[in-house]
Amino acid sequence: MKSQTSKAGTAVAALAAVMLSAGVAMADAAPKELIGSWKLTKWVLQVVGSTETKPPYGDNPKGRLIVTPQGDFMVIISGANRKPATTNEEKAALLDSVLAYAGKSTFEGNTITTAVDMSANEVFSGERAKQVRFYEVKGDNLVIRTPEISSAVLPGKKTVGILEWVRE
Repeated sequence: MKSQTSKAGTAVAALAAVMLSAGVAMADAAPKELIGSWKLTKWVLQVVGSTETKPPYGDNPKGRLIVTPQGDFMVIISGANRKPATTNEEKAALLDSVLAYAGKSTFEGNTITTAVDMSANEVFSGERAKQVRFYEVKGDNLVIRTPEISSAVLPGKKTVGILEWVRE
């Protein structure tokens, strides 16, 4: 009798482990509407408490966002018309005109939280390694907004980044 009880307990424990791991996998899975490759069409910073907006990389930035079914989140954005650098000053200017980071994301409602594990210029390391974004998908268009954050582009101001993407 003891052996049957022990076997039943082991079976229940194994089933619970499978169900819990499936639940964890489901929680990390990206919503179907987000999965794929997206091309940036617009990026502006809205200054909080003002009507002022600024396109941090100009009017025609280039960018790609890739979201996998497993929750991988990879983004690279650069200013338009970048040229190869030949001097240290030009190399520094290139660093100031690119944003790139990647990591695993979790999804809840319309919120994406990315645990950044690599960044082009380390701006998303340390206390900024956890990036929260809000999204809305309408057909093949995606709008991503940041929460109010202290701006690296506009020192001393709080901004909301608004990024518009189209599915590729």
